[in-house]
Amino acid sequence: MEGINEKSFDLVSEAFKEYRSQVLSYVGCKIQNCDDAEDLVQDTFLRLLECRNMLREDTIKSFIFT
Repeated sequence: MEGINEKSFDLVSEAFKEYRSQVLSYVGCKIQNCDDAEDLVQDTFLRLLECRNMLREDTIKSFIFT
């Protein structure tokens, strides 16, 4: 069971590296406030950590942008 949690944590970590700037650009364009956009991006990835046991490589981008 630990291997699954570690693997899913790594998946979230890699997703953060890959998608953070895209999510920040998207949110930043929507709300026009850099500080709030940074907070929302952080919240997005924290929520992703909460759902990490349900994530798969082929669905993680959908989770992020939903």
